[in-house]
Amino acid sequence: MLAVLLLPFLTGCQTGKTNFADVPSVQPQRSQAIVLMEGDILKISFPGTPNLDTVQPIRRDGKIALQMVGEVVAAGKTPAQLEKELIDLYATQLVSSKQVTVAIQSSSFTVFVSGAVVKPGKSFLIIR
Repeated sequence: MLAVLLLPFLTGCQTGKTNFADVPSVQPQRSQAIVLMEGDILKISFPGTPNLDTVQPIRRDGKIALQMVGEVVAAGKTPAQLEKELIDLYATQLVSSKQVTVAIQSSSFTVFVSGAVVKPGKSFLIIR
């Protein structure tokens, strides 16, 4: 009886050696562009005109409010698309350098937590 109980401990478990060169690496897909969405916080920089630099959250209606041009729809666009649109909107103000940089400072999205948790329901995940 004792031998039966000790048998798993004495034999141990064996695993085959893994040749990691044969395991395919998982690379992120770079072909998918990041799309801006509600809740993202954008850092918008104007290298030639630093007084226009701002940090703006994308509101629930998908817009941001910018000085001199008013409200601009940002949700659903890539940062590059928004940069091009802002260059067009600020064309008369950007005299020395017609350049705008849009960067995502932080992003958040809704997740639903369920199961054996203290507080199930809707929650927000913030990525910085």
